[in-house]
Amino acid sequence: MPWVALACGFAGLYLMFAIVVVDQWEKVALLRFGRYRGLRGPGLFLIIPIAETISRYVDQRVRVTTVSAESTLTRDTVP
Repeated sequence: MPWVALACGFAGLYLMFAIVVVDQWEKVALLRFGRYRGLRGPGLFLIIPIAETISRYVDQRVRVTTVSAESTLTRDTVP
């Protein structure tokens, strides 16, 4: 029964490279042979390991920055 173990080994190796998990605040661009196929994520999805690649992780979190108040000079306030 070595062929069963070999088949299970190949299936496990394929699934190791085919399963992709993307965090809740991210999406990824999926490319098949270098062409754009769409956005995937968040969550668990499968890819074809040789034909498809993941190019960029798009972060969708809201980032807050502080903006200080500035006094503006306009034509009517300049002496």
